Amino acid sequence: MLGIDKCERIDKKVKSEVIERANNQSYNKSGKMVVPGLEISATTVMRNVRKNEWDMKIEERKEEDKIKAKYIYIQVDEDHIKERNKKGCTISKIVTIYTRKRTLTKPDRIDEVKQVRKELVDKFTFSGLYKDNQKLWEDVTYYIDCTYKKDEIENIFIMGDGASYIKAGVEWIDKAVFVLDLFHLEKYINHLNYDEYLKSKLQEAIDQYDPISTENIMKEAIKKIKKEIKEDEQLGRNTKRLNNRLKKIENTKTYLMNQWSGIEAHDKYKDKLTGCCQEGQVHHTLSERMSTDAKVWCEEGIDEMSQLRAFTQNGGNIYQKIIDISTQEKRNKKIEALEKRIKKKANKKLFGTKGVSIPTLAGARDELYCELKNIWYGKAV
Repeated sequence: MLGIDKCERIDKKVKSEVIERANNQSYNKSGKMVVPGLEISATTVMRNVRKNEWDMKIEERKEEDKIKAKYIYIQVDEDHIKERNKKGCTISKIVTIYTRKRTLTKPDRIDEVKQVRKELVDKFTFSGLYKDNQKLWEDVTYYIDCTYKKDEIENIFIMGDGASYIKAGVEWIDKAVFVLDLFHLEKYINHLNYDEYLKSKLQEAIDQYDPISTENIMKEAIKKIKKEIKEDEQLGRNTKRLNNRLKKIENTKTYLMNQWSGIEAHDKYKDKLTGCCQEGQVHHTLSERMSTDAKVWCEEGIDEMSQLRAFTQNGGNIYQKIIDISTQEKRNKKIEALEKRIKKKANKKLFGTKGVSIPTLAGARDELYCELKNIWYGKAV
C-alpha cells in the first residue's frame, strides 16, 4: 500500500536526495547530510548511484515541435580522470550540442559577476566512457534526427582538438564540418614561446591560412634546434632540454599539418562560427566533481558519475528516474512470472501432469535415452 518494494531499506525520496548530493560532493559527505541524526554509509550511496543507468531518454518529437536551426554546433572534448590501480588516467568523453550562444540580459546576470555572461541555447550533453566511438556518434546522430528539422539544417559544425574519434563524427553526421578549437591551436603555437620572431611568423602564416609558409616556418624551427643540439654536443653540454624541445616542435609541425582542414574552416565559415567553449563545459560537467583534488575512481564509477552529471545538466529529474526504473523492474518481474505460468500450462497440455516414462533395457543408458531425457526436461522450450 505504501509502495515499498520487497527488501527495500531506503525510501525512494531519500535515495534521490542522496544521489543529488553525491552528484556534487563525495559519497561520504552525502550520506551524512540527508537524514538528521542518521548516517548512510559511503558504500550505500555509491551503490545507489551505480545501480541506476542515467542515460537521458530521447524521444522523437512531432514534426511541428522539432527545432528549426540553420546551424548546429557540436563541441567534443574529454577529461582525464585518475583510475584506481592503473597508471595514467582514464578518458571520459563529453559532447555538447547547441544551436547558438545568447548573451544574458542584466536581470539574468549574477550580481557579483560584472562581465557579460553567455549561455548555450538548446543545449544537450552526452557524457561517459564511450569506449565504442560508434556508440557515441550513433547517440548524437539519433538525438539530432529526433530533435531538429533536417530540411532546415545547412551545416553542422563539430568542434574539438582534432582527435581521431572527434573527426570521425564528420563521417557519421550529414552536412557535418570539422572545425579545430582555437584554444588547442593557440596552445600548439605557444610551443614556440622560446623564439618570439618564429612565433610571430607562425601566427601570421596561420592567420593568412597559408599551409606552405606554416610548414616552412616549422622546418626552420626544427633546423635551428638541431643546430643548437649539435653545437652543445661538441662542447660536451647536456642536450636533454633541447631534445625535449625538438620533440615538442616536431609534434607541433605534425599536428598543424594534420589539422589544416580544421584551421581553414575558420576562414571558410567565419560568419557562421560562434567559437568553442568546451573547456568550460568539461570543467563544470566533469572536472569539478571528478578530477579536482586528485580524486581516484574505478572505471564503473567514472562512467556512472559522468552520465549522472550530464543527466542533471540536461534537466533530468533524479526522483522521477528512480520511480521509472522501479516501475520498469516491477513490470519485468510480472512479465517473467506470467511467462512461467504460460510455459507451465503449455507443458501440462503437451505432456500431461505425470510426465512420460522412457522405455529402456534393464541398466541401459544409451545416447537415445539421454536425448529423450533432455527433450522431456526441456519440455515445451
